[in-house]
Amino acid sequence: MTKLNRRQFLAGAGAAGAAGAVATVPALAQSASASSSKAATIIRNARVFVGDDANTMASAVAIDADGRILAVGSNRQVSEYS
Repeated sequence: MTKLNRRQFLAGAGAAGAAGAVATVPALAQSASASSSKAATIIRNARVFVGDDANTMASAVAIDADGRILAVGSNRQVSEYS
């Protein structure tokens, strides 16, 4: 197991957060593509910072088998991907 120092951890967390925000801001829980994409992982009852100008918080995330974020939104919105 590789140990990370604080700077490395924060840099990685910031990059992951920025990538997730860019992927999800334009389409907060797009239900149009829910029928064509099924999530491999759904995280519910969470506190998800979307990263938009309104500081939106969501409660669920749907992730496909390749690790791409399919949707971010409410538990009900993201459940369409299960």
